[in-house]
Amino acid sequence: MTVTTVASPDGPASVEPPITTTAPATAVTTAPPTSTTAFPATTVGEAASPDPPDTTTWSSTTAPASSPNSTTAAPATTDATLPQLDTGDITGFEIVDARLGDRSLRLALADTPALRSRGLMGVTSLGDLDGMLFAWDSPVQVSFWMKDTLIPLDIGFFDESGSLFLVVHMVPCRADPCPSYPSEAPIRYALESLPGFFDDVALEEILVPRNNTVSP
Repeated sequence: MTVTTVASPDGPASVEPPITTTAPATAVTTAPPTSTTAFPATTVGEAASPDPPDTTTWSSTTAPASSPNSTTAAPATTDATLPQLDTGDITGFEIVDARLGDRSLRLALADTPALRSRGLMGVTSLGDLDGMLFAWDSPVQVSFWMKDTLIPLDIGFFDESGSLFLVVHMVPCRADPCPSYPSEAPIRYALESLPGFFDDVALEEILVPRNNTVSP
């Protein structure tokens, strides 16, 4: 999914690599958008990352050796390996925890122009992840497209307070011109996930990203 930022806080307005789809956008739900005039539009792109998948293991821990006069042997060294987090085809993104209402989420984070431009382009599997979170330092009005994105996606737009105000269905786009999916108002976050993810999420539900990073 490619994002085009109109007035991106990341720097001068620019068009990031396309990532979106072909079919016309279908707005699922709309809450009265915030102001739509102050911020230029932006576009985000989706692409697969060439970076190798990450793995997480706990480092081995060794108890201190016993003193020369001690009659008790030092505990043996133990190695504990965490199960690898399945991130599907998504590589090169920080994985973070978040909450949406009462749901706990694990999301790939796209918080730089380069990462937002790649998005989910070329991805066919999210693995154990709930989706991808696009984040900006301050509200910005943007448009997404599905150029080179291989799977259909639903996207939710969240205002500065983290409140969900719009959900849109997006479909893959194989050839230009690809339709765009505008946020219709300045947003702080956009969350892309598989179709149906937002079916049980009410408008005005609050998204709360967490600062802690989950190593894949």
